[in-house]
Amino acid sequence: MLFAFLMYEDISGSTDTLKNSSPQSLKHLEKTMADVPPIPVKNEIIKDTIYVAGDYYITISLKKQLTYLYQRGIDTPTVYKISSGNPRIKSGIETTQGLFSVQTKNPLGHSKQFENAELWNWIGFHGNIGFHGLSGNSYYPHLGVRTSSHGCVRMSREDGKEMYKKVQFGTPVLCYKEEPAVVLAFTSDKVSNTEYMLIPADARTFRQEMQNRINNLYNGVGLIANTSKLLLDGQTVIRWGGYPIGRADSIAYTQKFPIAFINTPAHNADVIYVNKSIIEKKEKKDKDKDEEQEK
Repeated sequence: MLFAFLMYEDISGSTDTLKNSSPQSLKHLEKTMADVPPIPVKNEIIKDTIYVAGDYYITISLKKQLTYLYQRGIDTPTVYKISSGNPRIKSGIETTQGLFSVQTKNPLGHSKQFENAELWNWIGFHGNIGFHGLSGNSYYPHLGVRTSSHGCVRMSREDGKEMYKKVQFGTPVLCYKEEPAVVLAFTSDKVSNTEYMLIPADARTFRQEMQNRINNLYNGVGLIANTSKLLLDGQTVIRWGGYPIGRADSIAYTQKFPIAFINTPAHNADVIYVNKSIIEKKEKKDKDKDEEQEK
């Protein structure tokens, strides 16, 4: 167990020892590691990263009543106050959770269900559920505070206009209440068809695959079983109900991983996410060492 723990530390550190090992010794090491119990992930969790090749993606926190617009090349997202669906009002439902994409856009739509109410800067992402503003300002005090809509995501007309200009058909939308088991992250500039698997538009044919990947995380084998990288190109419009996103608090605290996971430097979003504390610890150690040498 001690040996396995040291190998876990090596994920973000030097791999010279492994690189210089013979194929026979590496094969023996991999066989040995197969019998090692799962390793604690240091109070952090491994999520299933879904990569985005487009320039934007959106996340919605129903608990915080906030929407985050992420833009490629910019570290911090733009944050908008929202008011989502309230199931306790007449004809109201809770805004649906899941992974979706922008399906429809209209600078000024009308709701036949609710007496032709004007829907400013409509951005639909799940059938008749989407972002929009309303005429008048009576709903503004609820934004960022509590749920008040019949199922859609209300925004101020000013914020809605700003987001409307930036997003396009296919922009991913991740809507959650509790922290999800998946995380979105931008791809690098170059995307290889052999490295990524494009998430199809027809969710019916892929929904079970997504759930299987989440179940692998729940069962502690996500690093072994979820070997392919999933890709949203930012243009493919997801239909038929979207995809499941699971819950982070159901992910197993311990995860098994193959030796290949250790033998390569951390390079993708989920590895970096998991080992953030380890990387920061190593960077601080290297910095202290450099300062000591300068003295």
